[in-house]
Amino acid sequence: AVPRRRGTPTVFVGQANAGMMHRRVFEAFVWLAVGTLLTYRLAALTKAPGGRRLLACLPAMLACTFLPIYSWKGWETLTSKLLVLTIWGWWANFKLMAFSCGRGPLDPRKGAAAFVATVWLPVNVADAETTGGNSTPKRRISEVKKPASANELWKNGTMKVVSLYTLLYLVEHRYLSGHVTLLAYVLMLYAFLGAVLDTVALAAVYGGGLKVLPHFNQPYLSHSLADFWGRRWNMMTANLLKVVVYSPIVEGSFVRTLPLKGNGSPARVAMAVCATFVVSGIMHEIVYVSAVGHTHFEWFMFFAAQGPLLLLEKAMQGRTKNGGMERNKWFQPVVAQCILLSLGIKLFVQPAVRDGFVEQVQQDIIAGLHIGRPGS
Repeated sequence: AVPRRRGTPTVFVGQANAGMMHRRVFEAFVWLAVGTLLTYRLAALTKAPGGRRLLACLPAMLACTFLPIYSWKGWETLTSKLLVLTIWGWWANFKLMAFSCGRGPLDPRKGAAAFVATVWLPVNVADAETTGGNSTPKRRISEVKKPASANELWKNGTMKVVSLYTLLYLVEHRYLSGHVTLLAYVLMLYAFLGAVLDTVALAAVYGGGLKVLPHFNQPYLSHSLADFWGRRWNMMTANLLKVVVYSPIVEGSFVRTLPLKGNGSPARVAMAVCATFVVSGIMHEIVYVSAVGHTHFEWFMFFAAQGPLLLLEKAMQGRTKNGGMERNKWFQPVVAQCILLSLGIKLFVQPAVRDGFVEQVQQDIIAGLHIGRPGS
């Protein structure tokens, strides 16, 4: 059909806009590739962590920050937008910040491909030194947790996809109601994040030959708040927060210095724990505002409250050990799970449901999994 002279047909306008948005996504990733490779070349020339390495990381950090902003309208779903914001705007920048001060998983000595893959992909690289390329030998992350095998990633990813599909079907067809639905949203968050991150980790194992650590370690079996946040829930984010926020405060230096002098004073540890969760709350609030356009700071309050609760838990553990309280073996896990669920539903899930955040993400996933809606 020949377009009319006056005015442009709507279909042509739509196609032009779609093409422009896709071009913005492509351009953003081109700049990300250029920035990351430039940082790799500059980092190879700056052996010692500190100000010069931070300057070397600026091209990649600017590109990671620029990517979600410039390409935001180019993504069709809210879920894809938020994943881009989280993976590159948050996690990749934290990896680069950690690397600039001699911490974290990045190591230019392993080659450009491994360096770029570690920056870009939301994975825990099991054989990366936490010194981020420092020459001083020290404990590796792989000594803390055994790397996940491809079979393990396949199994865990498949189970999470099946669980996510089942929960979405039950919620969408209204088989659940009330607080049971809110609990289902908590389980869906775990299943969705686990499925996405396990899939990326599997691609890193097969495509890049990387050894990766699990992202989740049965968080429903946590026996304390410290166990949940430190060893079971989204461990890649926990590791990044540790090397960017916690460790510099405990050590009293942004740049890692070896050997370490003890584990830090109790005051430093308490301040580091609280600061870690405050930073986590700020980053989650950025994601929330990007999704709904406003905030009442419930997500920030949820994470900020975890620091004092962890310190209180540690103090209570000291008392029960001194008193020989045997019931603590079963009492503490119950209390920890109740605190996490009650605060999580009140300050994390309910605000997201109220502001339509959950509904938008839910519909994106339903479309992706081809779950039929009632009456369709």
